[in-house]
Amino acid sequence: MSLGKCLLPALYVHFPFCRKRCIYCDFNTYGGRSEEERFFYWQALLEDIRDTAERLKNSGLCSNIGWWGREVPPPCDVEVNVRADGCRSELGGRVVPAPGLRTVYFGGGTPTLVPVSWLVETLETVRANFGLTPRAEITLEANPGTLTLQALQVLRQAGFNRLSMGVQSLNEGMLRKLGRIHTAADVRRCFSWARQAGFTEINLDLIYGLPGQTVYVWRDTLKKILALEPEHLSCYALSVEEGTPLALALKRGLMELPSEDEVEKMEICLRHYLRRHNFHHYEISNWAKPGFRSRHNGIYWKNLPYLGLGAGAVSYWRGWRFRRLDDPLDYARAVFESGNIYVEAEHLGELARFRESVMLGLRRRCGIDVERLMRSFPPQTRKFLSKYWQVFLDSLPDSLIRVCGSRVRFTSRGRDLSSEIFLQLF
Repeated sequence: MSLGKCLLPALYVHFPFCRKRCIYCDFNTYGGRSEEERFFYWQALLEDIRDTAERLKNSGLCSNIGWWGREVPPPCDVEVNVRADGCRSELGGRVVPAPGLRTVYFGGGTPTLVPVSWLVETLETVRANFGLTPRAEITLEANPGTLTLQALQVLRQAGFNRLSMGVQSLNEGMLRKLGRIHTAADVRRCFSWARQAGFTEINLDLIYGLPGQTVYVWRDTLKKILALEPEHLSCYALSVEEGTPLALALKRGLMELPSEDEVEKMEICLRHYLRRHNFHHYEISNWAKPGFRSRHNGIYWKNLPYLGLGAGAVSYWRGWRFRRLDDPLDYARAVFESGNIYVEAEHLGELARFRESVMLGLRRRCGIDVERLMRSFPPQTRKFLSKYWQVFLDSLPDSLIRVCGSRVRFTSRGRDLSSEIFLQLF
């Protein structure tokens, strides 16, 4: 039973299992779970998909609802992307999203750790209950140590059209130190298999600023990655999260991070190499060749509604943020027994929504159109938000921000200091 006219743009589906957790990871992932536990979780996930679609349909929330319940297009630079997703324009230039999801993202954890048949059936259940637009972007996260050519062929035939592989490094010593289960050879082999299977959109995740990493090691990884010719790269500066094995090792002096100067040199090296290879730096941590930006992540950065299904998954809908139970077994039992699958629900006020829209929008290279953002809020709150925005804007030196009409974006220096600027915003 499809929702038919559902205008919810994006769906995230979480598979929380890993063969083992990496030393830097603080995501909602679990290693060492049995096949029986994974199967129980997967059955609950399918039920959650069906039940959520049924609830949305019966509540009427997905009949004709666009941005924040209004029958209008979203406010933040969405028209071009919407048209690219198979939507139609009516008289007067009004853009009407086509029925069905525009993007689906299978993340984790390691989704490719479960049998391929589970992933295929999950996608079919999503398609049957929510519907997909004709050109929907369907992304699958994958670990190179869990893929085969046959599996990739089945996944591509089932409808997955974008692959996101967690590479992190191509240095064998770095990979072992991080606790990754793959080798550099696995990455090259799986990339070749993905091409043979028909994947024409491949993202590779990389991390720099790793313990013991030098500029030379980082440059070598970049050269080898670019030789593969991916369409998209997500390059993250290492973030040390409390409670992770990495944080403990650093505290005990068992590992040492590169200096700030070394990390800055790695960032300069990154920009130099990627620009030479026709990659566009369109978001703080993301680079893409023309026409290959991540549409799913774009939904988040534009602060548009999305639905998250699975253990610990977060949804953002009509001013509410919901989070499901974190532990896979607790979540699965709740789906089949109590029905109370939520651990947290928060309603965001006007100011909170405005702050998040600014923060997410400034992550993009193109920045935000402030006038357009203001029009998405009720008239009675715009005066207050305008004053709040002006105070924030006046607090930033010209070296960090560029203002062109109603559009505002970071300079290169502003992007480098974005974390500190966002703390000031909040």
